[in-house]
Amino acid sequence: RGEGGGGQDMGDAYRSRKEELEERIRMKKLQKAEKMKRKEDQVETFETMDESFAELAQLLQFRDKEQERVQRSKARREGTQSQADKEMDAWDKEMKEYLFERKVRATDRTKTPEEIAKDEAERLHELESKRMARMEGNFLSEDEFSDISDDDDESPNKKKRRKNKNKNEKKKKVKRDHANPEEMSDSEDEKEDENEVRFTADGLVYVDKHGNVVGKVGDKEAGSDGDDDDDGSGNDSDGDSGSGSEDDSSDEEGASSKKYHLGNSDDEASAASTEEDDDNDDASAIELEVGMPIQGNYRAAEQYAGKENWYDGIVTAVREDDDGKMVYDVTYDDGDVEEGMIAKNVRPRKDGATEAAKEGKDAGVTKEEDEKKKKKRKAKLRAKEAIPFVFEVPTTLDALHDLIASHASTGADASLIVQRIHATNSVRLNHKNKEKMQNFYDVLLKRFIAVGDAIFESGNGGPDLGRYEQLNSLTKVLYAMSQDSPECAGAVWSRRLGIFQKALSKRLRDVEVNPLGDACKDEFTAWPSTGMLLLMRALPHIFPSTDKRHAVVTPALLLLGQILAQTPIKTRYDVVMGLFCAGLMLEYTKGAGRVPPEATAFLAGVLRLFADDVESALADGPLPSLG
Repeated sequence: RGEGGGGQDMGDAYRSRKEELEERIRMKKLQKAEKMKRKEDQVETFETMDESFAELAQLLQFRDKEQERVQRSKARREGTQSQADKEMDAWDKEMKEYLFERKVRATDRTKTPEEIAKDEAERLHELESKRMARMEGNFLSEDEFSDISDDDDESPNKKKRRKNKNKNEKKKKVKRDHANPEEMSDSEDEKEDENEVRFTADGLVYVDKHGNVVGKVGDKEAGSDGDDDDDGSGNDSDGDSGSGSEDDSSDEEGASSKKYHLGNSDDEASAASTEEDDDNDDASAIELEVGMPIQGNYRAAEQYAGKENWYDGIVTAVREDDDGKMVYDVTYDDGDVEEGMIAKNVRPRKDGATEAAKEGKDAGVTKEEDEKKKKKRKAKLRAKEAIPFVFEVPTTLDALHDLIASHASTGADASLIVQRIHATNSVRLNHKNKEKMQNFYDVLLKRFIAVGDAIFESGNGGPDLGRYEQLNSLTKVLYAMSQDSPECAGAVWSRRLGIFQKALSKRLRDVEVNPLGDACKDEFTAWPSTGMLLLMRALPHIFPSTDKRHAVVTPALLLLGQILAQTPIKTRYDVVMGLFCAGLMLEYTKGAGRVPPEATAFLAGVLRLFADDVESALADGPLPSLG
């Protein structure tokens, strides 16, 4: 028994709990019995009613659903269904299709523009990190080069990109320590064709760019003959070959021996040349094959004074040039590539890899590992040639053009570069990017005008350039940047429209001095350029043109009206540009339901030009620009 007042015996507590459970069980049984009794009463009621209405039920006719289904199927096959049946069949078909709809859970909330921009920037940075790692030869997994095949040829776009890249980076090669400092001048191409005067044991002689002696100073016929021979020699297009024939090669070796043994006897010179011949004979005695480790004389034709720079690499291709000589494509260990190397500029390695290569396999290296090395090398080269995923924001139009020239080979590549610049430096990622992206917005406007002017000069440029597609892509980027920061975009457009208006005023003043002509013939005209008008055409796709007053669209509309009202017409080109401006004004005001008087007056004036009596037509409604 519990202590203190109100204590209860444990036995009493147990008995009270037991009684409570028994009471619940009794109530459940009672409810179940009542439910069974109600069900029995309901069944007895139905039986009684069936007996009472048995005579009446015999008079009722129930539908035969099976027979009705057969008739409906027959009518469907014969095409004799009623309109109500057709609608019901369509309804049934649609409802059954809902049974097979994929049932999914509700997705997460819609991401904000800032989150979308952040995800895209992170994706591009991750791809750029992988690309840089592949350039260094670091592969996280074999999947990164699993798509590389042994016979994977380069596409024309990659070859063109490599050619442009080599041209732009020609002055930045680290290996060219002995390059002629004068070859960076503007007259480089002219100097390459000139013969150089050198002092040898035979006196002053003319030496061509390959080191061959073509004649003595003062002997004009020898010099001219040497030039002709040089022009007719079958050198490589890449400039890597040292001579056009074996005889020229021996002449070059003799010339070099004379140069480096001034004042010595002919025996010493011949001995020196014999040593060089022995080295070349050793190199030519071994037949070089694809995959063979070698040493290449890097850019031999471009080196100054015949200097040699040998670097380790591997032969990637063996072929014959136009003259039937064997040339080699070499990929150096640092990833650089040189094509069309002649035999004397390629030699086997001296570290024992030559013997292993001749046997066709390396000691301890399996065939699978060799294939993996080749794929890694190709993946490394592909990563080096690929367009980067992350760019710094160019501050000028020339800087943007340099980026495009370095990494793009088609118009689509140029558009991709612009898109990646915006994606990796968007204002939505960091508000500190606002200043540089505002400047980049102005650069894109200039780029748009430049591409538009190029369309006027040379058209679309074919599928490779695709200038119209470039304009479409630029318009999308401009729209996205305007959504990122409307204030910055509006400020840039306002400044650009002010520049357009000042340029128009200057041209109108120049009309009094310069005679008007046809712009198609590069003559003076007061009308804006095609690129500027195409940019005005893209404006209503970037900002809303239905607002009553807009910080950008309204000034642009006023500028178009000034162009139509004040610019004189002299040629058919002027009429075409005026019609284009009038169409732009109508497009600007169509959505708002407004009528631009300048556009309607210009169109009426153009129609009067084709009237039977132009003077009387102009007298009814004269236009200064059409007089």
